[in-house]
Amino acid sequence: MRRKCSPAAHGTPLTMRVPFRLLFVGWWMAGQSWTVTGQQYYRKPSVSVSPEVVTLGGNVTIHCSDAGHPDAEFSLHKKHAYLTRLLPHMAKGYDTEFIISNTSISDAGTYWCRYCFKSNSQERCSYYSDEVHINIIDPSIPKPSIKVKPEHQNALHSSVTIECKAQGDGLYFFLRNANTGKISIEAVPPAGTANFHFPQVRSEDAGSYICQYHRRSTPFVWSLPSDSVEFIVKDPSLSKPSIKVRPEGQHEVGMEVTIECKGQENGLTFSLHKSNNLSALQTTKAEGNMANFSLSPLRPEDEGNYTCQYYHRGNLFVYSEPSDPVQVVVTDLFPKKLMTIIWASVVAGLLLVLLLLVLILVLCKKRTKRKSSMAEI
Repeated sequence: MRRKCSPAAHGTPLTMRVPFRLLFVGWWMAGQSWTVTGQQYYRKPSVSVSPEVVTLGGNVTIHCSDAGHPDAEFSLHKKHAYLTRLLPHMAKGYDTEFIISNTSISDAGTYWCRYCFKSNSQERCSYYSDEVHINIIDPSIPKPSIKVKPEHQNALHSSVTIECKAQGDGLYFFLRNANTGKISIEAVPPAGTANFHFPQVRSEDAGSYICQYHRRSTPFVWSLPSDSVEFIVKDPSLSKPSIKVRPEGQHEVGMEVTIECKGQENGLTFSLHKSNNLSALQTTKAEGNMANFSLSPLRPEDEGNYTCQYYHRGNLFVYSEPSDPVQVVVTDLFPKKLMTIIWASVVAGLLLVLLLLVLILVLCKKRTKRKSSMAEI
């Protein structure tokens, strides 16, 4: 007679081995549906929104899908509001799109979607999807100001601050990448100024930025975006380009002058700077590594110190170290020419006066001789 062993008898839990096939079937069934207190629920659908930020009056599309139920009927739901089931704009296979046209302030908020089946007067539905948000820009809310500190190019691993400022208290600020629209940082300052710190600048921090804000009472209604600012980073691993002025030496007004910038790689974009201010941009050909900036015809205001830098086409805001400076010296010959013309005019005038005097003298002598001859007669 075999004795049955109970867990309590040995003081250790009972271990049970479950075949892998049974585990797999259980996992698959869990992914299909659940029954909770008599109500059957299917797995949640995927959801996305485009665009995430829209100006008041624009259109938004919410996309819902589920790979396993082509006959499902989708519905869209909004937090803190009752939505009747919106008719989908597009329903094809497993995908459904809901379009909200001519958006108003009331359309801002949090949304979910789910799908259901109707069978024998009963409705079986999925779990709700993850949240998506519709953020609406209200043109009546003034845009904030934005500033990068320090303002000029910044070295890798340096400390940089982007300052956003608006009127009012209790404002929530967002710093967004102007190219991708991605919200990178959020700040809730006590006053109307938010400082976004980059304590150790990385090359991926470089870019064009804008900031916006919303009030605490309306988290999905945003202000107009600020003007964009460029956050430019200097990468010391990028070798500095060479620079030359052709022709060399002093240059006269009106001459054809070219500044030549050259890098060690092909397909670069060069920038020419005068006194640290951007003067011009030029992209080389894919097989070239040199850019020529023309200053023709040369003007007196072109005189100054020039440097050039470059960046790779894939990263517009990561610059090389600047080249050594070169000087363009402009010799203004206009005053000299003017003085020459003035002196030539004076000489010509004097000669003309002298000729007139000689002519008058000759005429006077002739008249005197004529009078004397008449007197003798």
